[in-house]
Amino acid sequence: MSSMSSLRHLEIRGCWGLSCMPRWLGRLSNLQTMPMFITGEERGRTISELEHLNLIGGGLKITNLVNVRDPLEATKADLASKTNLQSLVLMWNILSYMESAASPVSEVEEVFERLQPHSNLKNLRISGYPGIKIPTWMARMELASSPIRNLVTIWLMGLKRCEYLPALGHLPLLESLYVTRMPAVRRIGVEFCGDGGIFPSLRSLNMSGLRDLEEWSAEATAAGKSVMPFPCLEEFKLTECPKLRVSPRVPPSVVKVTIEGDRLLFAVTTGGLYRLKSLTIRNCEALSSPFRWEWMQDLTALTSLHIRDDKLMCLPEGILQLRMPSLQEFYLVFRNLKSISGEERDKQQQPPTFFMTIQLLELYSTKNLTALPEWLGSLTALQKLWISDCPQLLARRCERERGEDWPKIAHIPWIDISPAKATEEDREENSQRSITSLIRKLRLTSCTGHG
Repeated sequence: MSSMSSLRHLEIRGCWGLSCMPRWLGRLSNLQTMPMFITGEERGRTISELEHLNLIGGGLKITNLVNVRDPLEATKADLASKTNLQSLVLMWNILSYMESAASPVSEVEEVFERLQPHSNLKNLRISGYPGIKIPTWMARMELASSPIRNLVTIWLMGLKRCEYLPALGHLPLLESLYVTRMPAVRRIGVEFCGDGGIFPSLRSLNMSGLRDLEEWSAEATAAGKSVMPFPCLEEFKLTECPKLRVSPRVPPSVVKVTIEGDRLLFAVTTGGLYRLKSLTIRNCEALSSPFRWEWMQDLTALTSLHIRDDKLMCLPEGILQLRMPSLQEFYLVFRNLKSISGEERDKQQQPPTFFMTIQLLELYSTKNLTALPEWLGSLTALQKLWISDCPQLLARRCERERGEDWPKIAHIPWIDISPAKATEEDREENSQRSITSLIRKLRLTSCTGHG
């Protein structure tokens, strides 16, 4: 392939089984499209093959960077000269790094330092980096010389040794930031924004898997004064942070929030979220305690609510009593759900106030739910009902025209009920039911026995 000097496009998207690149690709200096480069160790397959491929545009994913042992090889790759690149993915494999006779951490960090891209780059993803320090070009405050000043999206994934997040608040065009699986980060402070940085254009902030994160101060500073960052934030997600005890204030501009843990739930209850349209609450202890839920009635724009909990058997009474006239969609994931509103309330014809305006009701992982509440038939606004992973018994009760629960849901225009995989007992019962349902005439004679 190295002799195909006129080759412009090398399309290898979806070649998941590809384990190495053809040798001497660096000779294809006219190449404009190459979505992936698998870094090898042997001659002709090292990262230095990228040196003269400066016409490559679009996106480039560089994998197996653990194979780059010499920082000079990274320098030869000359990513800073790839002016047509819009998206860049840099992938290490930290497990391979730990298990192999790998280079010292200082050399890995130096390799990353020399993979500086051109400032035309719009999207950057870092995955599995095994070093501790972030390269200086990612933390450079002077916008004029920052190679990441035009970034719109940043992904930081699996940087398991990094203890601090880079200062990104000064980036003027950054709209989406994803940080996941960085367990060494214990604190996020004003340095995350940088002096004078407020993330002026950030619209989506997604953080998960920061297992040791204890404190996050969302304040920023400008000219020595405290200011609120994230003025344009619309989507905020913070999950899998079990040790968090000091949480940030959720900006009033958000329209979609996903939270996990009581501290974050309290951060949402502080009020002022008048634009919030979608709220997801996961595994909060407050769901099973006498927590006051009246604050949720102040979310006057809320149209969609998701609640997930692995312990509760029914919805808390405090939620059932809420009046939320704007709420249209309710998604419930309770692995131990036995009744929606409690066994006694489920027998009543009058529905809980909370459900009066619901148009879409989705119930997930309902393996213990064996019957639907009586009041479901009184929900005149309900247009869609979706129940997944439910017992075979519930599915039979909801059978059209003949199921015991069919009268409760017959008025709903759109119904989708997906039972869980049948057990051996279910299959035997279904077989018996299918046989008996075919019998039209039965005659027994000379039946002298008993039993």
